[in-house]
Amino acid sequence: MLRPSSFASDSLGWAAAVRAGEPVPNLTGDGASGVIDPHDIAEVAVAALLDAGHGGRTYTLTGPRRSASPARPPSSPRSSGARWAPGI
Repeated sequence: MLRPSSFASDSLGWAAAVRAGEPVPNLTGDGASGVIDPHDIAEVAVAALLDAGHGGRTYTLTGPRRSASPARPPSSPRSSGARWAPGI
């Protein structure tokens, strides 16, 4: 079983809000999580499916480091002057 954390591609949904100067959703507050790219999840899934040694195992997938919403993703809306809206 693969249990990915936050998907890096989710931030694409913020594009319209950033362009419009509207607040970007921040559901985690000051909490931090590891953001992972869906392509990385796919690579792990392939490896887990092809190697019988992974049968019955559970893997929590995260990105290379934990970060809070205003700090992510690497090209975050914060760098463009976007505002974060807690709890939206």
